[in-house]
Amino acid sequence: MNPIEILATVMLFASGEGWPDLSKSIQQELALVVMQQIRADHIAANVPPNSRFHEYLERDIRAFLVQRAQEDVQFSVDLLRTPPTQVGVAFPKYYVWIEASSPTQGDLSGAARVAAVNGREFSIQEFITRRDINAQPDALYRTFPASLVPHIAEQARGRIRNCLP
Repeated sequence: MNPIEILATVMLFASGEGWPDLSKSIQQELALVVMQQIRADHIAANVPPNSRFHEYLERDIRAFLVQRAQEDVQFSVDLLRTPPTQVGVAFPKYYVWIEASSPTQGDLSGAARVAAVNGREFSIQEFITRRDINAQPDALYRTFPASLVPHIAEQARGRIRNCLP
């Protein structure tokens, strides 16, 4: 089955108009299993292999920071949590803390939401600087999962060095 056929089947099950000989709860369970498989397949198709994950992540963050600073930067990247967040058909998202600086601009550190794309690259979708986080920590809730916000705020204040709990 292709993804469209799977989704149509899931919707049929979820609507209650699926196989009449199956109870509503079984239809819902089947729909959940199919959706979990679609999620797993989407992650597998977009997240780079483990052997290249950090190489690609650092490459694309470097390009983002260099473009932003218009000069070379020194940086390190820490994942804020390891499993990607997958919502619907969007690309899988990772949340990272970036410690960065450039010769003329100084501190460029901040938190970022990055999307894994086609198993070959990461797209920085949102980047909030340490300065902006410290000025408006509540703004983090618009970009990051609520469970990560206190950790990011502490990181921005310079109180945490290792991001993964």
